[in-house]
Amino acid sequence: MAPYGIIKLYLTWPGYPPHDPIYVDLYDGGNRPTRASVALQAATHFLRYIEICKIHKIHPTASKWKLGQGGLEARNIIFNKLINTYENVWQIDCDVTI
Repeated sequence: MAPYGIIKLYLTWPGYPPHDPIYVDLYDGGNRPTRASVALQAATHFLRYIEICKIHKIHPTASKWKLGQGGLEARNIIFNKLINTYENVWQIDCDVTI
């Protein structure tokens, strides 16, 4: 059994407002969590967050991180891993390619 049944995922991107914490059920569907299933859930939430960011204006000092038309798209972001930042709090570590 995984140490946590539900993890708290925090999503942020430079220049955009942070997303409220997302609670991810690792046993969604009744199956044991695998690295792939957890990564898929986290990536799905991250993509939704990116779509939300696209409708917001970016802070002027962070224009190189702009998401959407004329900026970065999901295909430019490589999901590396989930990082346990504190207790049951997790964030996505990613790289950007151009």
